[in-house]
Amino acid sequence: MKLLRDLFGSKGVDPLDTLADDYLKRLKRGEKIDRSSFIATYPELAVELGRRLDANPEIVAAEEKLQKQFPGPMGLATRGAPDGVPDFSIEEAPKAFDGMKLGDYEIASEIGRGAMGRVYRARKVGSSQDVALKTLPASLDISDGQMARLGREGSAQGRLNHPNIVKVYDSGTCDEIPYLCMELIEGGETLQTLLEKTGKRFEERRAAEIILALAHALAYSHQQDVVHRDIKPSNIMMDGDTPKLTDFGLAFIQRQDVTRLTQSGEMLGTLCYMSPEQVGGHQSDGSSDPHPQCDVYSLGATLYELLTGELPFVAETPGQLIKKVIDDDPLPPEKMGAKVSKDIEAICIKCLEKSPEKRYYTASALGDDLTRYLDGRRVEAPRINWATRRLRNYVSKRRWAVAASFFLILTLSGTFAVTYIFNYRDGVKTLVTNNGNAPPEGDDYKLSLLLRAVNDDQLEARMAAVTALCRQDNDEARAALIKAAEDPEEKVRFHLATVLVDWPGETASRVCKLLLEEDGGFVAAAAIKLADTIGDSRFTPAIKKFTYSDEKVLRGYALGALMTAPGLDYDAFVSEYFRDGPKDGRIALLKRFMKAKAAPSIPPLIQLLEGTGSSAEIESASKILAFFTDGSYGSDSQQWRIWWEKNGESWHARRCLAVSWASQESLLKLGDIIWEIDGNEVTRDAKFSPSLVAEIGVIRKDTFNSINGPLGAHKSQAFFIGTVNGLPVGDNALAGRLAKVLSSGR
Repeated sequence: MKLLRDLFGSKGVDPLDTLADDYLKRLKRGEKIDRSSFIATYPELAVELGRRLDANPEIVAAEEKLQKQFPGPMGLATRGAPDGVPDFSIEEAPKAFDGMKLGDYEIASEIGRGAMGRVYRARKVGSSQDVALKTLPASLDISDGQMARLGREGSAQGRLNHPNIVKVYDSGTCDEIPYLCMELIEGGETLQTLLEKTGKRFEERRAAEIILALAHALAYSHQQDVVHRDIKPSNIMMDGDTPKLTDFGLAFIQRQDVTRLTQSGEMLGTLCYMSPEQVGGHQSDGSSDPHPQCDVYSLGATLYELLTGELPFVAETPGQLIKKVIDDDPLPPEKMGAKVSKDIEAICIKCLEKSPEKRYYTASALGDDLTRYLDGRRVEAPRINWATRRLRNYVSKRRWAVAASFFLILTLSGTFAVTYIFNYRDGVKTLVTNNGNAPPEGDDYKLSLLLRAVNDDQLEARMAAVTALCRQDNDEARAALIKAAEDPEEKVRFHLATVLVDWPGETASRVCKLLLEEDGGFVAAAAIKLADTIGDSRFTPAIKKFTYSDEKVLRGYALGALMTAPGLDYDAFVSEYFRDGPKDGRIALLKRFMKAKAAPSIPPLIQLLEGTGSSAEIESASKILAFFTDGSYGSDSQQWRIWWEKNGESWHARRCLAVSWASQESLLKLGDIIWEIDGNEVTRDAKFSPSLVAEIGVIRKDTFNSINGPLGAHKSQAFFIGTVNGLPVGDNALAGRLAKVLSSGR
């Protein structure tokens, strides 16, 4: 009890009162909170807390209203037993693992707990990195819903890699305890915690910066076809000043045949942050699938709370709250006591539009408008005239009469022209919502729509059209893509280069040639990656030029692509670059060699030892030579010259692949080293698709294995090993392991 009092503040604060108040507030917000799960979060106070909740008439009334409003899925757990003791007992509390091991993870301490289980600070055996381990209770009472939610969280969040999304590294089950291994956020503070600490109101620029970072994260998530569905301050972790989205347990993965967590029309999420179509159980087009604009709405509700310190809608019962979300406008921020600029108010209210068509098409569009606001430019969201808005809503509630009158006007003024415009906008909305990917049902987009959309004033429409045009096999589509390489907006040109990586053909080559003429920036970096994928020697001179760029990132991309560029005298380039290249570039190239990301060139490294390099470069060159050869001569260039004259013809840097991930159905395993394919060396052009059927030579643990496909889903990363007469050599553990396996026979 003393520990809990310390956690809740001064000795004058009763933690039971604080917890009861929090429980009541969450009931009034419309959260689907389960009484037993809430009590389970605080096992030390289980009995006392249950009695305190039973003794509060407001809580009892709120629970009864909630159960009447939403029997079944929305119902609460059974209230206390006849003697007043809650059903949950301390013995039923989730199992603690402090100081124990869970699978491959050593648990250090508990850092949080909730209705879904506990979160621990842990470390994988053999690793130096701390992680967060999220577990369900060690109990036979784990529900199918809990398992499905944790599985959905791992599946959805695990496929995302973004600086503003908490990373999921691993998942599994040990001793019947399911767990997720995630990025550890020191402090574990959520945006909800910050709201409470700061008096529930943020300075508007800080609020905009937080929402902008989250909009970027959601734009990336939506591009990966993942809709979060439960965005709220308590699901946003704060890593210092950096917000990170977490808890994808209710996420929806588009265009996949997934098992749903709910029946059609059932609500998921927290009512006060859910969009009207979510609380209504269907979208405006009649479908039941969530769409990215649901997340845009929830992000707007979060922004409203940051600006005003209050939720957009508050009611006594969930039924009243649902009606407000569907029918009412949020109050102007000034009526909530918040003095904010018209621009940030316009952005917030545009996110909270009842109709998805009136919100931002995408999270990326929201991010662009927030960037304009932060840069002091005019935002695209219309300024809010609250009187006009109320009139518009009045008309929308009488839409049938208004629609009939409007139809008559359209008929008199030219039905055909207006219908054409509406059809185009509807097509663009679908195009943007699907990020240019083919519609889940029906035929692909018409070419006429794409040719118009690629010239649309809306940035998102042009980018989506580029994605869709890549699938079109005709001259008009190819001409439109080449023209898009001259689009004035850098984002379009960057997106074009990124998409064409999957379509390396003549059109990609012509676009790549145009984009490589850029002076620098992220467009040029994407063009280098496209050129690397195409593998045409015509691009090698342009890539070589960028290795001398002042931009560090651009120079790194160029060096990486040039290591395998066709038509390049590799040894001559490395020798020239060590002599004339920028110092940072030379260091970057040496680091690539040291990380085995590129095949080293031995003669230029020996030249560095002869005095052409700095002391740091000489030290690196010595280590690289020892790492890739069986020599151990330090920085003695003369001895290395003798070694090279003796072994140069038999030395070779061989490309291998390390399997970094493999599905349970795959023939490959995590940690496998792919050594050869059909008896031949692994080349840069080798394609290891899941459907590949070939004889794959794999070193697994300390044996050589021959595997025949199909290989199944997997990922691998390339690295280089030095060999002499075909056997691995070098002052590194991996080379020693491979040499031992390969020399002992197969």
